[in-house]
Amino acid sequence: MKRCPSGAVIAMDTTCVNKYAATSGGSRRLSSRRMSTTQTAQRETCSAIMTMSSLRSDAVSKAETVRVKMNSVLQIPSSLKTSLAIKSAATTRRLDGRKLSGTASTMIFYIDNQGIASSATPAQVCEQLKKMVKSSSPALTSAVSATGVIDSKAGVNLETSTATLQSRSAAAVNQRNEKAGITTRLPTTTTTTAATTTTAATTAATTAATTAA
Repeated sequence: MKRCPSGAVIAMDTTCVNKYAATSGGSRRLSSRRMSTTQTAQRETCSAIMTMSSLRSDAVSKAETVRVKMNSVLQIPSSLKTSLAIKSAATTRRLDGRKLSGTASTMIFYIDNQGIASSATPAQVCEQLKKMVKSSSPALTSAVSATGVIDSKAGVNLETSTATLQSRSAAAVNQRNEKAGITTRLPTTTTTTAATTTTAATTAATTAATTAA
């Protein structure tokens, strides 16, 4: 593995490419020690939900390997935390054995900035992943091959969420205000972007979640 100027850690045989608009000063942690009573940080997360046209029987055990490869292909800055969950197809049957309904296997790629300013946002990474799925990117296809094949025609559902994080001192001030009857609530926003092609809702029969160290 090698580190790119953008902060991404990628495979040695992959060329460093700045896929995202870089922010000045690189990445930095907005720690509570550096925040005044009025300072806050924005935590953003994004989940990319992909339908699988086929899923290998040992997909769950390969989840971590695929997550690392996806990080490399997407050239995700190391300041972003990622995880990968795999949900196998589930089928509902009647008592007489006839099939009633079923759900497709899905793979969920989760990105979290943990309140850290980075050269790429989780939403930008999700959009890049969505483009690669739509174009049937050979690099992405190879990266996920250990788990199966993504259905590029089904599209990708994106779920983005943002929340405001406070410094400890700001939180203490709010606690005192609440005791005095003054309530301050931090904004939280959740946005869901549906794929162009409607996909079936997923029912978890088997779930694997792996998180970067």
